[in-house]
Amino acid sequence: MVVIRYLFVLLIGALLGAAGVGFALQKGYGDFFIKSAPAVADLERRLDGMEQERNRLGRQLESVEGRAAKMEKLFSDLETRFRGLSGSASAPVPPTAEVVPAPGSAAPADVATPPSGAATPPSTVPPPGAAADAGQPDTAPATP
Repeated sequence: MVVIRYLFVLLIGALLGAAGVGFALQKGYGDFFIKSAPAVADLERRLDGMEQERNRLGRQLESVEGRAAKMEKLFSDLETRFRGLSGSASAPVPPTAEVVPAPGSAAPADVATPPSGAATPPSTVPPPGAAADAGQPDTAPATP
């Protein structure tokens, strides 16, 4: 008889304990145990660091946006000023480029040429696309 009482009390205690734990977890009383876990504390610390970095980057983005707006305004002012100056001038002068002859091509008119009676030495490098001998492939480097 004592054994049956003991088992009955043990069964009621287990049921009341399970109900109490379920109630405590549902109401949030178990958060203290969860928050005190080292993994959770590490995640909270990392989350705080990320929030601080996000705030810092937000302020930096606002600063960059402000500077970009200021540069855009200065550029449009400069463009307006340039158009005003180019409109008052007669016609814009296109830039002139210096012509550099390719190797093996005809020399420009301002380069001294030998007199008509003098012999010119033969070129040692064939022009690109031409073979030195009929049976030999072209070994001259391609010019861009």
